[in-house]
Amino acid sequence: MATATHYNQPDEDVVMSWGVLVSSRAALILLLAAGLGGGAVAQEQVADFEVQEPEVPVFGETINVRVVNVDVWVTDKKGNPVSGLTVDDFEIQENKRPVAITNFYEYVDRLEVGLEVETELEPVPDRPRRREDLFTSHPGLRTSSVPANQRLSLMLYIDHFNLTPIDRNRVFRYLRQFLRTKLSRDDRVMLVTYNRPPIKVIRPFTSDAGLIADATYELEKHTGGRSQTNSERMDIIRAMGRDRVDYYRMLGRVRLYAENVMNDLQFTLDGLREAVTMMAGLPGRKAILYVSDGLPMRAAEDLFWALDERFRNDDQAGQAASSAVMDIFQFDSSRRFDDVSSLANANRVTFYTLDAAGLRVGGMRSAEFEGTQFSTGIDQIHTNNLQDSIMYMADRTGGTSIVNTNNITAGLDKVASDFENRYSLGYAPGHGGTARRYKIKVDLKKDTRKRYKQKLLVRHRDSYLDKPIQQEMGDATFASLTMGFETNPLGIRVEADPGPDGQLRREDGNFMVTVLVRIPIANVTLVPVGAEFQPRVTLYVQVLDKKGKTSPVSEQVMHLNRIKAEDLERVLVEGFWTYELKLLMEPGEQKIAIGVRDDLNAEVSLLTRFVDVGR
Repeated sequence: MATATHYNQPDEDVVMSWGVLVSSRAALILLLAAGLGGGAVAQEQVADFEVQEPEVPVFGETINVRVVNVDVWVTDKKGNPVSGLTVDDFEIQENKRPVAITNFYEYVDRLEVGLEVETELEPVPDRPRRREDLFTSHPGLRTSSVPANQRLSLMLYIDHFNLTPIDRNRVFRYLRQFLRTKLSRDDRVMLVTYNRPPIKVIRPFTSDAGLIADATYELEKHTGGRSQTNSERMDIIRAMGRDRVDYYRMLGRVRLYAENVMNDLQFTLDGLREAVTMMAGLPGRKAILYVSDGLPMRAAEDLFWALDERFRNDDQAGQAASSAVMDIFQFDSSRRFDDVSSLANANRVTFYTLDAAGLRVGGMRSAEFEGTQFSTGIDQIHTNNLQDSIMYMADRTGGTSIVNTNNITAGLDKVASDFENRYSLGYAPGHGGTARRYKIKVDLKKDTRKRYKQKLLVRHRDSYLDKPIQQEMGDATFASLTMGFETNPLGIRVEADPGPDGQLRREDGNFMVTVLVRIPIANVTLVPVGAEFQPRVTLYVQVLDKKGKTSPVSEQVMHLNRIKAEDLERVLVEGFWTYELKLLMEPGEQKIAIGVRDDLNAEVSLLTRFVDVGR
């Protein structure tokens, strides 16, 4: 990493010139990993750009004061939210150790209790006039008076591969009503689908949930992968129920089916992991409404039990059949569901899961299976196996599941209630940036439970990951690149250098691109060092190339010039630092995410810019 710094003293009678002359120059070479597409260049090729970095004294200590925030939902036995609780009614444990609650808020109908909010009538947004414009028009990321850390970001995830078209299209009308009536203009909603990897973003985040509802009409044309899986399962059951069938042949067929189901499941879970990762860097509340016909916790569990039922009394295969159920454990994916749930908890993403099959009617009761000798318990095992997994993900992350019901509206109303009513509890852990996972348990005190004289249910995510700052900022820049999220409390400005040296072509065909990052001095925390004042600011950079692939995040401490005590008052008025960021990039349009963090007060600015390299 090549850096250079110099300091310019302005003329005593030219105060305004400070904003231009006070600068820190640094050459930050962003090396994209090999194989990622645009911008991959070997480090040796930039050696002639390097200059000796002056020694910068280390001062003070950067202290990261963290608060772990936990959203908590308290409901009665009917699922209705319980309001009016206070901080004295709750207790929190981290890794089974009590911790003191430092922050407490209650939200009812989306508003913080006790906070007066002025509301204004909003203009009706322009909507697309043609059906084909639904996916390209009206970005709709409305500026909101609600703080970013309180806004809801909801991803509607339609898993085509694990849905039948009939089930999917039936629930769409309920989902459209939910989107149009239960979400606020302060919420951000996006639509993604999965039908074999990778997941596909149909509609990026918008503040107009009606656009997401409209976009689902186009999805009704898609095929569903679960239809084929269900057909294969039924064929095996029919074959197994015949009078004369070889046990070992059926065992091999069931095992092959289980292997295929488990292989497909791994790709499905990878899609869910990708969705969680996409949302990781977003601020505020994050939720995924996952729609499928359920996912198998243990591939073909019901078929192994059917083998046991069919052949347990067979003279030749009885003993072997009794051990067939042990094969179930070879196809157990519970640990993988645990990994997805833990990843969601690490990134404060709550799962709400919807079984689109609704109230299932067992196939064993139909006429075509008459005389096949299987009990209805086989169907129950099949149903439980598909629902246990999605219920587990919701339970682990503090969400809810809609299963075993055709009354989808009532289930979605409870999801909407979660968005409107909740408690937010915070505590300061005695550690920071350990990269370890910690268990969380929130409960009501015994006196509170006695006071209500009924069983109250407390839901919340059950763990969190104590992320290092570097990981947090990497998540944030990735969210800027892929989700368009920006925030700028530091008031920074970012632009490509328009000068003749802004893009220098190299012999290898790549370009050295200069990006200017301007940071207002008044917005940055300064600490005294002798007779001067010094900031502590770190820059984070990530690039999305023209092929849709991202570089690793690059981190650089910005060695900004110190401010002399006698100059401080006047430079705080309009002074700023200018930081030259040099990126080695391939030709073509590139998207750059710039994150600037004031390490002394933890304020972060995130901006994105497009650069047409080699224009």
